[in-house]
Amino acid sequence: MDPLSAFIWSSFFIFVMAGGLLLFFLSKFYQAQPQLLPYVAVPLLTYAECRFFQVLEEVLPKDCYLLAQVRLANLVHVKPGSGTSFWKNFSPIGMKCVDFVIVKHDTMKPLLVIELDDRTHSQADRHQRDHFVDQVLTAVGIPVLHYPVSASYNSTELYQAISSKLSSRAKTSSAL
Repeated sequence: MDPLSAFIWSSFFIFVMAGGLLLFFLSKFYQAQPQLLPYVAVPLLTYAECRFFQVLEEVLPKDCYLLAQVRLANLVHVKPGSGTSFWKNFSPIGMKCVDFVIVKHDTMKPLLVIELDDRTHSQADRHQRDHFVDQVLTAVGIPVLHYPVSASYNSTELYQAISSKLSSRAKTSSAL
């Protein structure tokens, strides 16, 4: 091989190696950069819901837990063999959440759903949503307490409202 051909081939080899190394390091650099997803963390509860949650915890029966923002489909399921398609029945409950759920601590059985009603609950679409959720929960034996949002809450009144719903649930359950 003549010196000119050797020089061309060695230059080509060095060029290819340098390009390969450059691509290798660039790929490592770009892989190390985290993918930016279009999401941001938000609080689970609004300010009003958080204040209400704190008062609820004060008046909660000792043998119960308080859960927040529970998906309706986690409280009720579509009956097997209900005649129509599963997805047709699941769709209306799959995307809806209830504000608070009181559950028995040893079984996690839902005892009472509490909806904190703010001014949005006076809108027509919200009325339909609330009516549907109330119907579903009543059909499976879970009572619903609608409580109006307020600047402050009387813990005695809230305790009495919860106790009344829980005792009426107990009477209904024992009658069945």
